[in-house]
Amino acid sequence: MKNILILLFALFAVALKADDRTVPGRTLSVTPQNALIHLPEFRKRSYKVFIQDEKGIWQPIEARNALVSSFSKHPQIWNDWENQKLLRDTMSYALFVRDFAKNVKVRVEPCFRFRNVEIRPVSYGIDYKRVKGGIEFELTDASQKVSVEFDGDRAENLFLFPDLPDVDKPAQDVPDVLYYGVGQHDAGRIVMKSNQTLYLDEGAFVYGYVVGKGIENVRIAGRGILCGAKETHCDERRTQLINFEHCRNVEISGVTLIDSPAWTIRLKNSQDLLVDNVKQISWILNSDGLDVCNSREVRVRNCFFRNYDDCITIKNQELAKMGCEDVLVENCVGWTDCANVFLVGPECGTSREPRTNYIRNVTFRNCIVLETPALYDSKEGDDGWRGGCAAINARVGIYEGLGGGGRMSDILFENIQIENLYGGRPIAVEIVSDGTDTGSLSGVVFRNITFTGDKYLPAQVRGVSREFPLQNVTFDNVVFNGRQIKKADCRKYLFVNPYIENLQFK
Repeated sequence: MKNILILLFALFAVALKADDRTVPGRTLSVTPQNALIHLPEFRKRSYKVFIQDEKGIWQPIEARNALVSSFSKHPQIWNDWENQKLLRDTMSYALFVRDFAKNVKVRVEPCFRFRNVEIRPVSYGIDYKRVKGGIEFELTDASQKVSVEFDGDRAENLFLFPDLPDVDKPAQDVPDVLYYGVGQHDAGRIVMKSNQTLYLDEGAFVYGYVVGKGIENVRIAGRGILCGAKETHCDERRTQLINFEHCRNVEISGVTLIDSPAWTIRLKNSQDLLVDNVKQISWILNSDGLDVCNSREVRVRNCFFRNYDDCITIKNQELAKMGCEDVLVENCVGWTDCANVFLVGPECGTSREPRTNYIRNVTFRNCIVLETPALYDSKEGDDGWRGGCAAINARVGIYEGLGGGGRMSDILFENIQIENLYGGRPIAVEIVSDGTDTGSLSGVVFRNITFTGDKYLPAQVRGVSREFPLQNVTFDNVVFNGRQIKKADCRKYLFVNPYIENLQFK
């Protein structure tokens, strides 16, 4: 018996020591230290997931681990500069592809006892039934990306990401296709050129990051996973997971993005951009889901983001080649653990660049907010815009090195559903200044916004001064817990300071 145990231990040690395989031009290697500390897939799995095939047989699908940082559990933590990842939470996610010719039956078996289950977004109306060891439910459409939460646990929950087959899948042997098939790949830095497609096929798990500068007609697509877990997270070398600058006609669609060291997707000084059906989970400070910087003609749709930082933010940074305009975000689901879900700002341009210092014509439509944190407990605290579901923050002045003096106008939030939060502000709009610059924010509309919940901070609308008021803000059919906000009783739901011009309620 002793010899058998020694043999088993030796085999286990060999398995941990290295997993070295090669693919053309690439080597895969996992060390024990990386496996145990940096790669969450080596942590204990919490869920088993099955889907029923055409013959009624339950087929297992892989439930992978991903690191997250729940602010409610770790309010003192902003970053992990030693890159240990030991104080993080481990959630799970499962991907599968079906044609959805009929409803897909799903079974989830958690590796723990439970009493209650919630499947969100609640607006999808997905019911479940208890079965031995777990629950069963049906998904009617591939657009139903959901969070399965046992006993109210939003830190270590399960995401399900169904997809349709990719009808635009390219051939593998085409010269302009960078193809990654089933299995694990250590790609490192992937540099794209004009007219290329980077394709991550179903079952591909690619460690690396993507850059593209001064190129056009490029596409990142597939049903695979791009993961930044092996990249530096804790110093100036950390990079965006996907970064396109000075580009035209860029598409990012279908892929799942995990553990970005910094901003997950940055699109800067670019135009004619599409981000479609992208799924994300990130845990670190600055792991914004999508940063649209000084870009135009941008379409973002059908995405599902969970980020520690802002999910989708529209910015105007310095050294810009163009302003930021004509941005449409629709049919997206957002979840932030320590920031904002849908945000315009805080970088909004500088008066030193008057030809490009604007953000305008931005629309968020038909979107769902699953979570924002309760970062502050006062009605008028510092950085009261943080933790906003639908948020606008205009930096007027040279504030914290972000620059200021930009012009922001014509911003619409429409048909936004905000689900029961553990905290945060349903709406937050403000201008911040240090008094050294000028700028403006006007033409903001919140239309058909619904919020349901009892754990939240009051909405907030603040101008900075009489010299820099917030102008022309409209609340059109904004409903909190079944009551429409009207002018007569708006202060029950909103903090409004004196520096607002033309605040309307419809």
